[in-house]
Amino acid sequence: LRALNNVKISPAMGYVTADVIADSASPFRESLLVNVGKRDEIQDGAAVIDGSGIVGRVVSLGENSARILLLTDLNSHISVSVQPSGRRGILSGNVSTSPDLKFLASTSNIAVGDRVVTTGDDEVLPPDLTVGRIKSIDKHSATVVLASNYEKLDFVRIIRYTPNLRVPSNSNLVGRCPDCMSGISPHP
Repeated sequence: LRALNNVKISPAMGYVTADVIADSASPFRESLLVNVGKRDEIQDGAAVIDGSGIVGRVVSLGENSARILLLTDLNSHISVSVQPSGRRGILSGNVSTSPDLKFLASTSNIAVGDRVVTTGDDEVLPPDLTVGRIKSIDKHSATVVLASNYEKLDFVRIIRYTPNLRVPSNSNLVGRCPDCMSGISPHP
């Protein structure tokens, strides 16, 4: 299917498809259990997607299973960006399919219908995974309609992601003083 659609996958990413074998059915804990785990080289914190966007992340691993915390859970908080403005905030679950977007410095240049994506700032979730669209806007917050259909989560994909953590060798980073090991340039 990828070849037919000419899909290009980043060399830093791959995925494992998992079957959802149980859900929590609790109004206070929104999670899933899937049939892949450590044996499939799944990492704690890995992003979990369906065909429409991110649904959550791995929060615990067994040898043959993993627990997925959904974006709708009260304990779910991920860094997101609103496109095209680039405004950043934290998406916080509220046990609904319209989580809250908090800690926005400003809601100027944000409109209902704007796309919301992951930032990758945490170096756990890949950047630019679709989260959803802005549903409503307040002074310093908003609500987001999730792109994923939580009613039909039979199969999910767990992303294998390796962020590029190398620092360029020619960077202009401040050096350490060899005498005092402080983060300032050497003494004159």
